[in-house]
Amino acid sequence: MKIEEYLKASPIFALFQAQQASQKYLRESLAEEGVNFLEALLLISLLMEGKNTVMPGELSKSFACSKANISKMLSRLEEDDLIERSISLEDARSFELSLSATGLMKANRLMKLVGSLELSIEKAWGAKKVGNFVAQLDELGQFTS
Repeated sequence: MKIEEYLKASPIFALFQAQQASQKYLRESLAEEGVNFLEALLLISLLMEGKNTVMPGELSKSFACSKANISKMLSRLEEDDLIERSISLEDARSFELSLSATGLMKANRLMKLVGSLELSIEKAWGAKKVGNFVAQLDELGQFTS
């Protein structure tokens, strides 16, 4: 079929296939932890950064999702006793976010899970190729935005 030739040469289709495969792997792995990708990303970021004052708009921009989605995600993580959230005394639009003891354990497991996938890719490709790939994806993102 003609479409098969096109798809084999299409960078957009290749990107879509890679995204679908990695999303499936992560969705299945993260389901065992009871979180989705953005929730895992937030927990990992809190682990890496420590206690922070954050504005919902900053999280929305960093994670490329709506403020409403961020709000729902924070509420869910708080309900699951994974994070502790309080209004900042310095800026009422901001929150103090920190990991609970349960959240800290989960964030460590999530960091290992995501890190193992990234390490597998780096072992297969090498650090330089991974760095170039990430730079190309960033360039593509800028081109299409």
